[in-house]
Amino acid sequence: MRAVVMSLLFTILLVSGCQAAYVWTLPTNASLDEQTVLLAVQGIANKAAPTLYYIEPVFWSNPTSTMQFKDYFTSSYNFTFIPINGSVCDVVTSFKRSLKGLVVFDPNIDATRYLALTIAGLDSVLPVNANMMSSMPCLGGLPVVKDFRGQFSANLDAVQWGIDTLLPLCSPSSVYSAGQSHDDIFMGGDPAIFIGVDHAVRDRMFVFNLSPTNESFSIGGKTYPGHPADAHMWDKVMQSFKAPLINVFGWAEPEPAFAMRVSLAGNIILCDGAPNLSFWAGIGGPAPKLPMHTTDVKFDSSKYYFFMQTNEADTPKVLTAIMMGQWLDPRRGSTPISWGVDPLLGALFPALLRYYADTATPNDHWFAGCSGSGYTYPWVMPDMAVYAQRTGKLLEAIGPNVVDIWHAVSDFSDNMTQFQEFKDNAGASLQMFTHEHPNIPPPQPMARNDYTPDGTPVFTTHPDLFYPDLNKTDPWGDLQRKIQVAMQPHPPPFFLFTYGFLASPYSVFDAAYHVRQLFPRFVFVGLQDVVRLARQASLFEVKVNVVTAGSHFTVDVTVRNPSGGQAEEGDAGV
Repeated sequence: MRAVVMSLLFTILLVSGCQAAYVWTLPTNASLDEQTVLLAVQGIANKAAPTLYYIEPVFWSNPTSTMQFKDYFTSSYNFTFIPINGSVCDVVTSFKRSLKGLVVFDPNIDATRYLALTIAGLDSVLPVNANMMSSMPCLGGLPVVKDFRGQFSANLDAVQWGIDTLLPLCSPSSVYSAGQSHDDIFMGGDPAIFIGVDHAVRDRMFVFNLSPTNESFSIGGKTYPGHPADAHMWDKVMQSFKAPLINVFGWAEPEPAFAMRVSLAGNIILCDGAPNLSFWAGIGGPAPKLPMHTTDVKFDSSKYYFFMQTNEADTPKVLTAIMMGQWLDPRRGSTPISWGVDPLLGALFPALLRYYADTATPNDHWFAGCSGSGYTYPWVMPDMAVYAQRTGKLLEAIGPNVVDIWHAVSDFSDNMTQFQEFKDNAGASLQMFTHEHPNIPPPQPMARNDYTPDGTPVFTTHPDLFYPDLNKTDPWGDLQRKIQVAMQPHPPPFFLFTYGFLASPYSVFDAAYHVRQLFPRFVFVGLQDVVRLARQASLFEVKVNVVTAGSHFTVDVTVRNPSGGQAEEGDAGV
């Protein structure tokens, strides 16, 4: 009866012109089996329209973000949310008419859970284990359309069956890596990764759970073995797609092996761990244009310029976490901060990026993270030009105009050629690069201000300022020492920057305050201003006084930064 009443209320709201959706709070102690059911229900429910929204009380670094966005949907999109009060069964019952049956996974074969989720997306069936069929009365009347119990003797046999049988029926543009440790296979301990699988169900993605590494690796001081057979199967999944730039949602540790395997296949990662993406995807509307604010700050060759980039710039989870809550800090707008976003996410989830475009202040600046339109190592991609061209189109349509490149090569002089190739393919919408510290040979890595042959800035952070690991007893004194080390080899003008301070013990605004206090001579800037200032800094003036036969005149020569390899302009005055 409750489900009938709620359905009637839902219909009345729709007829009255409201956007109507159900809302339910996920329990903090839900088992993986229960999460599998709940996220599959959400993905199925949201296929036609955004109709099921979850409050996630333990989501990553901002547990209140799902409640805050619920309020945003109410105020900005005229949503009315109908609460579901009760158990997992009450959620299932509310959407039972959308369910075509059950698919039973084998608890002894990990891969069958993800095959069941894949079938959930394809056929709108609910993935369950055998115990649930007897313990959840709401499942009564739903036929079993596929039962994986006893069908496979080994995990990889099940994955191979999925590649052969299911993958050709799935999304041609996206897959989902669940990143869940199982048996003796460690793929990280982030419980939030799985929470994005509702989006995989909605968009009919092939879902799998494989280790990406051949070799042993260490995380948190503990060493784990590699799994060559899993890694080989990873390659089979990647090779099943003919088109490049497949979206690999989800995650898997170790990150370097994961990112390298995806990049070598010509694809990109969208690190998930974000709740309600199936809901966000259904909001629709055009992708927003990010506001690109600049100021009239003047270039001064005697100054150090300082800017701050936030981390997790490639991920849906950072946007759904409202920048780990730091976007809501009352100090936002008081100092320039350069926030990382991925314009590809604006194309996939336009309403999500629209929130940031609509609420930005003039001191909110932007860069496209890791490495422009989806996390990848561009230098190892089989066709980097295709990726750079796609990035350029997204930058033009959505913004911003700065790209943060990851995975620099060791030979930094040759690397400028690769940056130039990326720039040539991306076009005029790309005006500057930043990136992580490269593997420069001894004596030590350095912060760098370099330029491609056409004068495009390529600025590199010092390793101590990349995710700064600060002394807990004296964090700001430690940051002061790190900045002093980074600036010591470089006379002004020079540009220094930090990368990090989201999901950190210290907020980006705390860090900005202390840097201002410790280094009052620094000029604080945002990246959209840096684009212009960096071009001006690449020119330096040489004045030579010449006296001949009693005559005195000065020759002024303006020369392009040496890494550019060309003179920009010159003039002489008597």
